[in-house]
Amino acid sequence: NFDIEEVEGHEGRVKGTNVSGEAVLAKGVKLSDEEMEKEKERLNSLREEKKEKLQEEFAPVWDMVKDLGRSQKMHLVKQLAKELDVNVNRPDEKRADPTQRNGKTYTKEEFMAFYGKKDGNRMWNAAKGGKGRRPRK
Repeated sequence: NFDIEEVEGHEGRVKGTNVSGEAVLAKGVKLSDEEMEKEKERLNSLREEKKEKLQEEFAPVWDMVKDLGRSQKMHLVKQLAKELDVNVNRPDEKRADPTQRNGKTYTKEEFMAFYGKKDGNRMWNAAKGGKGRRPRK
């Protein structure tokens, strides 16, 4: 969040004011080594504060799930991801199409584009074993 002010004599460049949160410096902006170190320290401090805040916020949740088994935790994560419409798979993960035996692999997005949302998810899940077998109907 920030406001922009035009600055006379600076060839169309603008000045950001009332800046809150992290910021990206424009290309060509030079900082001294000392300024760069201070900025790194400030950003690292912000990251640590954010990490600590998240740990505090999620401590009650962690207490509830820490004793669950691995498969129960994964099931919970997948349910939450489905509710939030978030992909919990690695973005580069590829699986073999279970209807083909040519050995080619595809991303989840490619499954979805080819089969549509409903069938794409079904086929992606059927491809989990990577054996190229037909899914149950």
